[in-house]
Amino acid sequence: MLLPICHMVILVCVYVVVVTANLICLAVFCFFFLLLLHVILSLFCSAGELRHISKLKPWGLIEVLVEKYRWDERSAFEMADFLIPMLDFDPAKRATAEQCLRHPWLADDDVDETVHATDF
Repeated sequence: MLLPICHMVILVCVYVVVVTANLICLAVFCFFFLLLLHVILSLFCSAGELRHISKLKPWGLIEVLVEKYRWDERSAFEMADFLIPMLDFDPAKRATAEQCLRHPWLADDDVDETVHATDF
């Protein structure tokens, strides 16, 4: 993860020195980059786990909608069925815009689509 960031920083440093010929800009950029790198690295321990969050509980989307936001289970399942394919890490498996537009959740007939000015 850090290697592409380091390459980007080297390119920006070369750009700053060559194009602007301003060493002060380079020093300021390097300072803020190192500060950002320090903050990012201080979030994780040497094992790659979060430092200050020891008990991170995995919480599925349906559980969040039902337990935290008090959705009924049917609505939570339908919403999750719509959202989860869009969030797939692999772009080849990710839902396309056309597939999303054809999803039954968007064609829900139970929804009252009347919007009144007093609703806002």
